[in-house]
Parts: sequence; C-alpha cells; structure tokens
Amino acid sequence: MVEMAQGNPMTKFSVIVPTFNSGLTLLATLDSIRKQKWPHVEVIIIDGSSRDNTVELVQTYKELTCILISEPDRGIYDAINKGIAHATGDLICVIGSDDQLAENSLSLVDNAWQRERTDIVAGGALLVSEDGASNRRVDEAYGIGALVSGIPFCHNSMFVTPDTYTKVGSYNLGYRICADAQWVHRAILASCSCVQIEEVLVKFSLTGASSSNDELIMNETYSVIVGNFPSLTKLEAEVIFKAVRGWSDGRAVPAILAKYDADEQLEAAVIAAFNAKHIKLTHMNATRSSAAEKVRGHRSWLLRAFRKLANFLNVKNLL
Repeated sequence: MVEMAQGNPMTKFSVIVPTFNSGLTLLATLDSIRKQKWPHVEVIIIDGSSRDNTVELVQTYKELTCILISEPDRGIYDAINKGIAHATGDLICVIGSDDQLAENSLSLVDNAWQRERTDIVAGGALLVSEDGASNRRVDEAYGIGALVSGIPFCHNSMFVTPDTYTKVGSYNLGYRICADAQWVHRAILASCSCVQIEEVLVKFSLTGASSSNDELIMNETYSVIVGNFPSLTKLEAEVIFKAVRGWSDGRAVPAILAKYDADEQLEAAVIAAFNAKHIKLTHMNATRSSAAEKVRGHRSWLLRAFRKLANFLNVKNLL
C-alpha cells in the first residue's frame, strides 16, 4: 500500500519544468516529483525543441501526469510564461530540469498555505555543485529591502497562486537571468503576501546558466534595481547593492541617498536592507563628508533617517 503525503489532498500543484536537451538530468527531476506522493499534481514540461532524448523520455514516463509542449522559444522565461498559461493548479512552482524537489516539499508547502493563505509560499534551497557538494542558500526577508538586495529566496523554492501571477504579470523577457528577481520585486511592490518557511524545498543545481554567468547576473541585478528606482544610475545601484550585501564598506551610500533625498521609498528600502542583514561595517572612518554637509540643509525627517542609517552602518558623527 502506497503511503500518501500528509496535508490537504484536494490542493492541486502545477510544477513547471523548462527543458532543452535535458535528457541526462530530467529523469531525476521527475522522480523527485513522483516521490512526493501527492495525489493531485500536474507536471508541465515546456521544451525548447530539444535535439536529444528529452521528448522521448517525457513521453515514456508514465508515473506522473505530464503535459508536454515542445517548440522553439525565446529562452527560459518564455518557457515559464507558457507553462503558467497552461497551469490549472492551486499553487504553481517552477524547477529546473537539473533540480529536484526535496523530500516532502509539497506537503510542507500545503501545510503553510492552508494555515496562512498567502499569495506566495517560499522555503529554503540546497545549492548543489557539480561535484555533489552542497550548502544551504542564505535567504533574506521578503519585503521592501529586497528591492535593493536581489531576490530574497531561491526562485525554484517559490510557490505562487494563479491569481497572483495574474496580478503581477508575466516574467519580463528583457532579462535573460534575473527576470525571476524582477518578478518577485514586482510582487513586493504590488503588496502580494508571502510566508517563508524554514524547511528546504528544492535541491538547486549550480551548473545552470543562472548560476555560472556572473557578469551577466550582476549586470542584470543592477538593471533590476534601476528599474525599481529609475532615478539611480547603474553605478549607484551597484554601490548600494554591494553595500547592503556587505561586499563593500558602504561609505558612498549616504551621498547617494542625499542626492535623491525626495525618494522616500529608496531610503526606506536601503535602511530595511541594512537592518534585515544586521550589517555592522567596521572600516568606515568617522569623517565629515560633503554629503553630510549637504544633508544639514534638508528636512528634519531626512536627518532622522540618515542618523538611523548611520547607526546601521556603525558610523559615528556622520551628521
């Protein structure tokens, strides 16, 4: 007798798997879905006209209900958009053809969703390198701070209701790698609700394009931030991003905020990002900068905000 997963068996999951020449890894992906033992799950394979045995593998895999569409596409996010259009589940997730759902993921997601009824459920991700070594992704809080710090959790550990995809819209095909981060940022700006659970939901392969093209990832990351705050230059977005990530000392951030003192949302995002990460930068000398002199003439609310930012950066006598 097959033991069924715990949770609400009436909840239907749609799992979208974009593929292209994925014959070597897809079977393990499909097996990870089958092992969930969830009674209502549809697998939507959007294949970009593979030239290997990917299509044949799906056609002969009888353990799951698979919808297969194989045709040329404009990249992975085009494939994901097609999959969403065909999804009929209560919750939709996307995993790569070299990724795997972690044990009991669907049950964990369903339990959280039944309890919270949020627009999005997200969990942890185990990052798996080519040699099999793995470590857990360090996630961030879903909220305004993410608008300057990137995607708060692994896209493939995110489960979304169809109504939320309708509200937020499709993935932006102008991004080759970071359209997932840009979509999550749009969800934040649209006030979509999200619950983040502690458990790992996906084993994410680090061999894909989204993990191996660092230059393009960074370039698109800065472009996404500029899209959130159009007044910024890409260089200013880079300075803020690296500071909130703790990759730089952040001494240039106050000058940028002073330049855009009327943008309260930018200020709130930067402060939230520093606060969420509890960054204490110790290499900033307490100097009276030209940015600080400029701030002295601004409104009192901006002065208070800069004092708060200075506390997050562990800077003394900035104002």
